[in-house]
Amino acid sequence: MSIKKRYDLMIPGPVSVEDEVLAEMAQPIVAHYGREWSDLFNETVEMAKQVFQTQSDLFIMVGSGHYGVEAALNSLVEPGEDVILVETGHFGHRAVELANSHLAKTHVIDVGWDDTVKPEQVAEALKAHPAAKVLAIVQNETSTGLANPIREVAQICSEHDVILMVDGVSSVGGMDLKVDEWGVDVCVTASQKCLEAPPGLVLVSVSQKAVDHMRARKTPIAGWAMNLLKWKEAADEGRFFQPYYITMAVSNVLALHKSLELILAEGLASRFARHQEVGAAFRDGVRKLGLEPYGSDEQASGIVGVFRVPEGYVDTDIVSFVKENHGIQIAGGLSRLTGKTVRVGHMGPGARMDKIVPVLDALEHWLSSEGLLRKK
Repeated sequence: MSIKKRYDLMIPGPVSVEDEVLAEMAQPIVAHYGREWSDLFNETVEMAKQVFQTQSDLFIMVGSGHYGVEAALNSLVEPGEDVILVETGHFGHRAVELANSHLAKTHVIDVGWDDTVKPEQVAEALKAHPAAKVLAIVQNETSTGLANPIREVAQICSEHDVILMVDGVSSVGGMDLKVDEWGVDVCVTASQKCLEAPPGLVLVSVSQKAVDHMRARKTPIAGWAMNLLKWKEAADEGRFFQPYYITMAVSNVLALHKSLELILAEGLASRFARHQEVGAAFRDGVRKLGLEPYGSDEQASGIVGVFRVPEGYVDTDIVSFVKENHGIQIAGGLSRLTGKTVRVGHMGPGARMDKIVPVLDALEHWLSSEGLLRKK
């Protein structure tokens, strides 16, 4: 069985991949060890560090963004230990669920799903739970399209000597996130969003402060696969032969290597500006059609455009129409926003004016077909 019809992907990941990146996946399979391979792998790691804006350890692991977030929580927080988590949407809530599954004592800053966290809320939570030594937060919440103020949160965590873990799964490579300068101790992203590569890899940066914190645990980190100290041990010991203890997804690494080359050639500042410009244009276009963008323009990430579904309709009414009539795949709401919002991913190759204009045209067509189009 094969997928016969292809659609233009404008969902919040995975993104459409450039042909030259995709072509790397068709290269002959090579061994996941040896000096020649380890040199290429280490070069990929060094390029990823430039995108993360860090000099700290960075591990490329096989898995999804969820895998990286859970590995970070499993490594940083002991069972029964206090941890503070910021919830501003579906993926903030998922981090809470993951922490609970590892028997952590969770304290949630429940901001609501139509807002972003305020620095003073973080300061109050840290004051209320002094035993907590780790705080976890999502930068770009793809369920709402809103971005939390990581720089300000990092400053507060630094003042309280608290480890800051950031879920940058959808933001790294598309939004500014100065891991070292801001003081982000653990940052997680995945290959299939703003890094513009196929799904299958998760990247995790870990500061020395976080490493020291993990080594000071009273109980050892459970398991190997989601144990960041094991990943560091393997990277340090096998740097020039096999910098991990698994069979690496070599084809995915080749594709990521190429995508990182393209990202760095464009320049981070240019990429961030491009995403912000396209994101603002999409929200403006949606508003002009008479639809309501989710949240405020000041909070919008520029990575995912989210708008509310008109009263009397559900998200699938719009998503299905756009897919069937225009060949464009967009996404409906997540979790408690299911049926209520529509999400459009404009990240990586999708963060271009010539990609969002067809989406806006399709939305205009749907509104017109339903008699909802605002008269000009």
